[in-house]
Amino acid sequence: MKFFSFRAKILLGLMGTVVLLLGVLLLVVRSETSRQVSRMTKETQSRANRVFLDIEGVKHHELLVFNKRNFEENRMAAALQASVEEEDPAIVAEAAAYDLELAQIPFAFFTDENGEPVVTLLDGQVKKNILFSDDRLKGFNNRNLQLSKLLSGKTRSISGYLVLEDRLFIIHGSLLSLFNEPVGTMTIG
Repeated sequence: MKFFSFRAKILLGLMGTVVLLLGVLLLVVRSETSRQVSRMTKETQSRANRVFLDIEGVKHHELLVFNKRNFEENRMAAALQASVEEEDPAIVAEAAAYDLELAQIPFAFFTDENGEPVVTLLDGQVKKNILFSDDRLKGFNNRNLQLSKLLSGKTRSISGYLVLEDRLFIIHGSLLSLFNEPVGTMTIG
């Protein structure tokens, strides 16, 4: 008694060969696809890193130009001093809002000469104690920006990053002086 006819044996042999070839083909395609995806991911990450660094450089340059202009002029320092003397943060907020909008800078933070907060502007709006509502003052003042270095005259400017309301800001801080007397700091981002 025969279990398989000649036709069945040939069919089984062909099917086995086809299944084996399909298995090998699947492994080769999977391996090549994985390799291509890995290569494209690395290239895309590399391009994204370059673009990020380029954008970061442009934004940092814009902040430096804005700070340099304000450092050379007395208008912002005078507004900050008036805000501190009259205990009215709206004075410096109004003076800064227009310039910040023109420069497309969404964040500004001002302190007096003792490092005490005067006003925070975010997207052109005055924010009450936005940086000081939790433990951010400690990190902002000591770790990220080290405003004390500005106030002590150890450095003319500082740079860093700040996450605020789920947004990452490149920030640059500088000392504002009026007739060579420090009146406070301005940090923009």
